[in-house]
Parts: sequence; structure tokens; C-alpha cells
Amino acid sequence: MIPKSIKSQYLNCGILVFSKFNVLFFSFLLIFFNVNSQSIDKGTRYAVYQDYDFKKHPEELTTKNFSLSEGIIPNLGWGKFKAWVILKPESLKGKKYLLIQNPVFDEIKIYKDSSKINTIKPGTLFSEREVSFRFPTFNIENVGQKEIYISGITSLNPAKFPIRLFDEAGLTAFRENQALLNGLIFGFIAILVLLNLIIFGVFKLRPFGVFAVSAALFATLYFFLEGYFFGKSYSTFFFQNNYLNFHYLIYFGFQLSNYRIFSSVFQLEITKNERLFTIFRILFLVGIIEGIIMFFSPLWYGYIDNLTVKTIGMTIRIGAMLMNIVMLLILLKIGKENKLARWFLVAMIPGWLVYLAPRFLSFLFNDFWFTMPQLYSVSMVWYIAVVSFGLATEVYKNLQFDDSGAKESENKKTLKSDILSKRETEILLAFTNGFSYTDISDAMFISPHTVRTHLKNIYSKIGVNSKAEAVRWVLGEEK
Repeated sequence: MIPKSIKSQYLNCGILVFSKFNVLFFSFLLIFFNVNSQSIDKGTRYAVYQDYDFKKHPEELTTKNFSLSEGIIPNLGWGKFKAWVILKPESLKGKKYLLIQNPVFDEIKIYKDSSKINTIKPGTLFSEREVSFRFPTFNIENVGQKEIYISGITSLNPAKFPIRLFDEAGLTAFRENQALLNGLIFGFIAILVLLNLIIFGVFKLRPFGVFAVSAALFATLYFFLEGYFFGKSYSTFFFQNNYLNFHYLIYFGFQLSNYRIFSSVFQLEITKNERLFTIFRILFLVGIIEGIIMFFSPLWYGYIDNLTVKTIGMTIRIGAMLMNIVMLLILLKIGKENKLARWFLVAMIPGWLVYLAPRFLSFLFNDFWFTMPQLYSVSMVWYIAVVSFGLATEVYKNLQFDDSGAKESENKKTLKSDILSKRETEILLAFTNGFSYTDISDAMFISPHTVRTHLKNIYSKIGVNSKAEAVRWVLGEEK
């Protein structure tokens, strides 16, 4: 039976019930549609070359410079070089459209013969492109036996060429299919952002507000990787200026907001293990420093060499991997007693595998078509849906039981006295251990006002008037 004291709050909880029965089902459908939308002929291979001299024209190259790409998506990795790809003419019969499904290049050039060069940069407007599409797309007609050369320059990004070849009907179908897929993804994320903001507004629970920001940043990152921010009048300023790199601001903002949510909702458990807590805080600080440095990368990029670029790339990857390992250890350690930790495990493990495996075990994925937007969308749609579900379940659970100890049998008391309920005991212990009102609110999914009310009642029950007196009382009552 729902206590009368929370009936008014329970009436506002219909949105939680809706999410419990609909969000996960819809995410399954969205992921299935996404995976099936990326079909491609997996038999094509390309010749690739890392050009450290930044040659300006394919006539300066010799075929001995090139080696056969091992994967269906040519990936030359991190480094300060000009990436070259050769498409063999037998794979380009008749009228074709060449599409490079990667927007993070600072420059892409295509050479159909020695006299014609087409160039696309992030700031190249759609009206100036051969094909008015967000991805660099070139019209290739009857190339005969001439080889097609593609060159690309990237700054602090792996040089990858997700190359697609279409006829006119195929390109039209691809564009329509991608528009539908991205519309579904954006709509799905927008609904979840709205739900989290509503819960944040109604119950004053900060993790839902931060999670809404995180989901919105993911949507921004996804649409950046899908090329929606390119070909615009503002593209040159944001992605080709000499001072700031907004791409990394989006990326690190998304990652760090996720870490912030994790530390907020599990901070009471994390602090019980000082070693893991210290490592987590250090890695979080390193992430902030990396984000600031990468945000200002245009200022120092011209002064570093190829080895430094490779080192930076590997450092970022290793840092993300270590943070994921620490989070996994924390979740495994507290998962037996904390249901929300199990929800986070279910949400995060697929994303971790999708992120880590193709990077550190790339030789196993040579015959699979993986693009960054696809990897992010598959893993993050699942993550956002499951974590939203888990957070909403915690609030829903809190509204079903009063604070007088309805579920007290699940955990043993940590104080000798029986005058406090389980919730009051948890709040008092957290408060006397140095956690603030907002910290306790985040971890227990109750509003800061409710925390203050509980502490006022606790002080009255145990006969104290200050935090110092409460600490002394706790020390005397602990087993």
C-alpha cells in the first residue's frame, strides 16, 4: 500500500511506469534497424600509403609505396601524415558515386586523373560540392582503367576511410535510409532527455539532470560524426579555426558527464574502498586535463611530430580503458547489494566491448563494416535506455516504501540503537562521514529538502543539535 505522505508524488510517477515498459523494447528495435542499415559488399580491398612528406599530387607517388589494406575499411591509424588510398578501376564500372563516410578529415581530395582534383574541407558548403550531401561524395563516371586516388589529412584522429560505392539509385536509398535511422535515434534520445528532465524537475534529483545533459551531448557527438555540422556557414569557424577544437569539447564533455553520474550515484559505496576511489578520482582528473589540452590542440599541434601524435592517441585510448576497468571493478564489488549497479553493468558492458574490441583487437574485425557513428549509436542507445530505466526504477522503488523501515530486513543495521529507521541510519552515517546534502540526495535518490528534513528528525530523535554532536553519538553507537 502506498503511504499517504507520498501519494501526491506517486501521481507524478506515471512517466516512470511508461519508461519501464516501453523504453527498452524500443531501443531493441532501434539497434536492430541500425545494424541492418549498414549492409555492404565485404569483398573490396584497397591499397594504402602513409605519406610523411605530404606530397601534393599522385604523380609524386609510386606503386611500391602502397600496401594492400587488411580491412574493408582502410585504417592507417594515428599519426602526422597524409593518408592515401588507391581504388582499383575494375571495382568502378560505369557511373558510380564514391562516398567517404567519415567527416573528421581536415581535408579530403580525390584524383580521377592528373588534371582534375576535387577537394572537400569541413567548411566546404553544400552548394560548392559535386553532390550536396553531408558526407564527402564524388560523382565518378566511366573511369575505365584509370586508378582513383584519394588523399586525406587529419589532425589528432585516426586516418580511416569508410569508403562506399553507389549507383544513383543506391545513393538515393542510402540517403533516405540514413535520414530515417538518424531521425529515429534523435527522436528516441530527445524523448529520454525530456523524461530525465521531467524527473529532475519533479523530484529535484540531480543525477537525472546530469544524465539528460550527457544524453544531449551524445546526440551532439553522434550528429557531428554523422557529418551534420559540416558544409555549413559556421563549419569553418568551429572545426578549422587556429585556436579551439570543438570536436574534443563535445567528446570529452560527454565522457566526463558519464563519469560524473557514476560517481554521484555510487559515491557512498565507492568511498568505502579508498584505493579504487583514489584511482577513480585521479583518472577523472586526468580526463579533465586531457579534455582541456585537446580543446586547445590547434595552438600546439603544429609543434609536435608523428611519434607524439601516436602517443597522444594511445594515451587517450589507454586512459578510457583504465577508467572502464575501474568502473567495472566498482560495479562488480557493489553489485551484490546494489541493484542500480547491476543496471549499470547491463548498460555499460556492451558499450565497453564495442569501444575496446575493434581498437585493441582490430585484426579480428577486418571483415566487418564498422563506422564510429554506428558503433556509438548501437552502444549508446542501449546505454542511455538501460541507465534511464535503472535510475527511474530507483525513484519508483523509493516511492513504494515509506521511510519507517518497510524494507528494513534487506540490510543489517550498522548502529546499536533501534530508534532510527534504515533510511535515517544511512543518512546519518553518510552525513557524519562528510557527505553534503546534495551528495546524499544524489546517492539515495531523494531531494536535498528531504535530506534536510530527515536530518532534522534524526537530531530530534537522538537528542543532538549539531553535526559534531551527531558524530560523537554515531561513534558511540557503531558496532
